[in-house]
Amino acid sequence: MSRQMRRRLLKGAVAAAASVAARHQAGRVRSSALGAVLIATGDNGHSLVSILAVKAGKDAYCEKPLSVTMAESRALADTVRRYGAVFRVGTQRRSIARFRFAVDLARTIREPWHL
Repeated sequence: MSRQMRRRLLKGAVAAAASVAARHQAGRVRSSALGAVLIATGDNGHSLVSILAVKAGKDAYCEKPLSVTMAESRALADTVRRYGAVFRVGTQRRSIARFRFAVDLARTIREPWHL
């Protein structure tokens, strides 16, 4: 089996797993006890779970990255607009020491990096 074929199969398997996980989460999202949701699934599931949450009438905050394709991003934007939900995307873990260190390092280094 070629390397390219293995990559395609892996991408398909990951997408299928994300879809199953998203549908599983949809049952939780529909709960009337929730007014809003924070979406921090695997990266491949962010957009689908976000769409399901918005369709369930929930406002949502989604961890970056929002999606892995432009089509997913557009579908989510259309859904948010259609349902009138409050939806935000942001970065988690910014207060963890190693991430703060990386930001400080990037801001203070003046020389170009050559990797």
